[in-house]
Amino acid sequence: MTKIYIMGSGGSGKTTLSKLLSQKENSPYLELDDIYWDNSVTAYNVKKDKEERNAILNNFLSQNKSWIIDGVYYKDWVKPIFKEVDIVYILKPNFLLSQFRCIKRDIYKWYHKERVGGIVSLYHLLKWNIKYRYKILRVVENILKKQKIPYKILKTNDINERLKELGF
Repeated sequence: MTKIYIMGSGGSGKTTLSKLLSQKENSPYLELDDIYWDNSVTAYNVKKDKEERNAILNNFLSQNKSWIIDGVYYKDWVKPIFKEVDIVYILKPNFLLSQFRCIKRDIYKWYHKERVGGIVSLYHLLKWNIKYRYKILRVVENILKKQKIPYKILKTNDINERLKELGF
């Protein structure tokens, strides 16, 4: 029974790796973006109510003995994850590759009408990825070190190599 939190920038492969690990470990999976953002509205950049978000997270944690969670979040609302997690994997692929993946994913979602926000939302994501890579990542590592939470940075771009590195 393992509790794993997978972190990384947009386009780093968090969701892909998390879903594969969830299947291989037969563990429930939670994508934090799904509880942070209000996907029931058609407007861009609308957050879910904090109480609702926290209740969903706490319910998920309390009802599962093992889990795989993916996200970019590290502030107060995810403290319950940090209290229970066995290990945090931080995905750090080639920066240009992750940016390309974001562009490719958004074009696909726009084409299939699964995404709102247009070019503005993509611009903000790519800009946020820069901030994550060169500032937030250091903050996250400091938090993990300070709280003595085991973590490992996975730099490889290939999902199969990541799985091998994790013992699958």
